Amino acid sequence: MTPFWAFALATVLMYLLYHPVRGEARRWRVTQTMRAGEWWFFFPLSEASGVGSGHLHVTLDALEDMGIVEAEFVGEPPFVRCHYRLKPPP
Repeated sequence: MTPFWAFALATVLMYLLYHPVRGEARRWRVTQTMRAGEWWFFFPLSEASGVGSGHLHVTLDALEDMGIVEAEFVGEPPFVRCHYRLKPPP
């Protein structure tokens, strides 16, 4: 893939991540990285809750739907790395 097409693809993906979906409330945009136990979150700073010392400790319904019960966010929005703990199996 040439640098031009890599840049074009990255631009389109970022647009899709930030573009609000019509008729839905703004939601957390999540894309999985290659490393297990780590996610990248893209969200506006205004939607961050519990900000302190560059870390967020939150539990969100969206994360719970994916089986995540505890998450630690590290970094500066809009690119925040998330380490998480999964719900134990039943």
